[in-house]
Amino acid sequence: MAFPWHGRVAIFVDGQNTNSANRDFGWRIDWKRVLEYFSQDALLVRAYYYTSLPEEVSSDWLNRLLHWLENNGYTVYTKQMKKRTRTLTSESGEKQVLQGYQGDMDVYIAVDMMLLADRIDTAILFSGDSDMCRLVEAVQDKGVRVVVVSTAMGDRPTISIELREAADQFLDLADLSEHIGSRNGGRDQPSIPAEA
Repeated sequence: MAFPWHGRVAIFVDGQNTNSANRDFGWRIDWKRVLEYFSQDALLVRAYYYTSLPEEVSSDWLNRLLHWLENNGYTVYTKQMKKRTRTLTSESGEKQVLQGYQGDMDVYIAVDMMLLADRIDTAILFSGDSDMCRLVEAVQDKGVRVVVVSTAMGDRPTISIELREAADQFLDLADLSEHIGSRNGGRDQPSIPAEA
């Protein structure tokens, strides 16, 4: 079987985007199998996992997952989400206040991918975020092949058309369960609750 990656490989996982994509499939990603699968016919140089942490809520499952990842071959980067308030004004002049959280890790991913670009042949990017398009183009300009892993299936597709088109290869998570899905019900990794 010919894999769409070769040579020296690095994996970059946008944790929030990937967990959201995987939630609808009825199977869990086995992060150890991810390392094994993407190092077939290749030399795995690095694996990164990026996620934001809720500011006010302690997330036990997330802390357990991050600890597990750190002890099983991943470099983990986190940052606190920040509460954001926006006020919108409708055409009729009515004001609406929206509150939410923001914890974007795109800059972290971009910095690490650019730093490694001269030392890898293939970047495996687990994300569907269109903000990654310029990063993909920049590392491609350095001769790096970019494989994007996300999904166009399910109730909530997470791959942007722009990122899918920018990638050298797109792999849909829905098609990868036999390769990176948990074989034992995920007993060796912390479970991710459905509402996460």
